[in-house]
Amino acid sequence: MINSSISFGQLTSGSIIPRVGKSILERNGEKIVLSKNKIKLLKDDVIRTSDNGKIEIILFGGDKIYITQNSEIRYSEIVEPKGLAKILNRSIQLKGRLLSKVQRNPTRKFTVRTVNAIIAVKGTEYIVEYLKETTRVGTIKGVVSMSSIQNKESIDIDSGKMSSVDSDGTVLPITAFSGEMMRDFEFAGERMNSNEASGEKIDLN
Repeated sequence: MINSSISFGQLTSGSIIPRVGKSILERNGEKIVLSKNKIKLLKDDVIRTSDNGKIEIILFGGDKIYITQNSEIRYSEIVEPKGLAKILNRSIQLKGRLLSKVQRNPTRKFTVRTVNAIIAVKGTEYIVEYLKETTRVGTIKGVVSMSSIQNKESIDIDSGKMSSVDSDGTVLPITAFSGEMMRDFEFAGERMNSNEASGEKIDLN
């Protein structure tokens, strides 16, 4: 039986579902091996996938995050007032690769942060990867805003497009979405034909 180390009064944020291989959850200074059983997601959880590990996270409200092998995320959330309403700000710090499906909801915000970029979304489906000191974002559905942490330059990436922030913080021009970004995300329900799998550019519109 997995000891999930949930303290009294801690609120769960969703579920962690191991899909392939093994991964490690770090929580309150403890390391928990994730292999088969679903476990609750808490604020400040850190998840690391192995060289064959893949994880699905389902957040309360229905937003989904898919993490491929050799990746690491730290999940955080905070409730902030906005006028008479309250906004739930969810954030993921990423090293590696993820695909996220975020539903449009005025009471929730969702961002992904890498070493050199901030990716903000409203209601969309997209891929983020931080590899070799470069952040790359491809939008499958909706619109994603990507900003360079170093120079504050920002760009909106529409459906079927992609862009990058390189190691010196430069935001590169938008290009057509490349099927190569979809690799390893079949467990998220995404499918590619042979041309897309080989890395040829595709038009998702």
